[in-house]
Amino acid sequence: MQSEVYLSSHGQDARTIALKPCPGSRFDSSADQGHVLYLAPHHQPTPNGLPQVSVRLEPAADFHPGFYRKVHSRPVYGCLGLMHHAQDTFIALVTGCVKVGDLRLGETVYRIVAVKFFSLTGNTPDEDMIPAPYNPETASENEGPTMMPHPCRDLEKVLCNGAFFFSPQFDLTRSIQSR
Repeated sequence: MQSEVYLSSHGQDARTIALKPCPGSRFDSSADQGHVLYLAPHHQPTPNGLPQVSVRLEPAADFHPGFYRKVHSRPVYGCLGLMHHAQDTFIALVTGCVKVGDLRLGETVYRIVAVKFFSLTGNTPDEDMIPAPYNPETASENEGPTMMPHPCRDLEKVLCNGAFFFSPQFDLTRSIQSR
């Protein structure tokens, strides 16, 4: 099911990402049609110190668009998972895919061609290029802020190289016999 990505507009501390189904998606699934998936940082870290993320699924009728803003123009086709970098937690979302084929009736395989990382903690902007940390020793008064690539940019390139696949209907890591 295709979804749209929304970000809460409550400020940095209450950052929540909402994945709202797109109308008329190519991955139509009647079981998920009327629900929004919410992801937000949890206040207590895990025993190993990594941040936790709370996930909840609520009816689409309860979604209040006034509390959110759409943050990405492309639809989302799937979630690859979470990544921790420095003091930030990112969610990796599939934003582009190409149909490769069908294994059996109702079991379609797609190749990942575009991935986007969104910060759940708000420490890093979601743009592709972000401001570099300010260094008073190298900065001059006339110079504007320098830009650097997003910290997930290299991983994004690897995931978009055409070697990764997914299916919204079944687990690709299991054989047909085991399913």
